Amino acid sequence: MSASKKEQRRLTVHPHLIYDVITMQAGTLSKAIQEGVQNTFDAGATRCDVRLTSAQFTVTDDGKGFGSREEVEQFFEVFGLPHEPTSGTQ
Repeated sequence: MSASKKEQRRLTVHPHLIYDVITMQAGTLSKAIQEGVQNTFDAGATRCDVRLTSAQFTVTDDGKGFGSREEVEQFFEVFGLPHEPTSGTQ
């Protein structure tokens, strides 16, 4: 995929799975939100928006996204894969 052509994809997971993962990895919803905000710093973001509703939360930022389709596939096609930088990317 060329650098000028970007593709956005929406990945979904059943809400109960997300809750279970949050509980296992973060312990609490507030820690999960904190982790989401911390990820924006890791991405070099200068802006971070957190939206909370009674049903969900979202964290968006203007930081560096994934560098390639291959990175997205590597990090998300294996559920639970640690998101550590690969060589040449940060």
